[in-house]
Amino acid sequence: MITIEFEQDALKGVYCLKVKGHADFDEYGKDIVCSAVSILTYTVAKAVSFMYEEKKLYKKPNVILEDGNATVICKPKEAFHEEALHILLVAEVGYSLLEQAYPDHVKLKPFGKA
Repeated sequence: MITIEFEQDALKGVYCLKVKGHADFDEYGKDIVCSAVSILTYTVAKAVSFMYEEKKLYKKPNVILEDGNATVICKPKEAFHEEALHILLVAEVGYSLLEQAYPDHVKLKPFGKA
């Protein structure tokens, strides 16, 4: 099962996405659930990296993209919190749809529930 967790540290102004595990929906290389989770995760990582390039983050985001393990942590500047949160909330909706469609393979802990 893939677990997806969103966290926000309001005091530090940090957002975090953690993805762990494998869907085990199909064999490696043919698993559509893993593929869907992966593309959403890579999209968040790239969007946050674009924010850094545009000088909207205090520092380079912490991005780990490994097989069965991904983490994206960012700290946006004050004026760009809504933009960062929007990126993560759109992904959260996508992960939620996957959890609804494949509840035996995806477990989501959205913001405020981790």
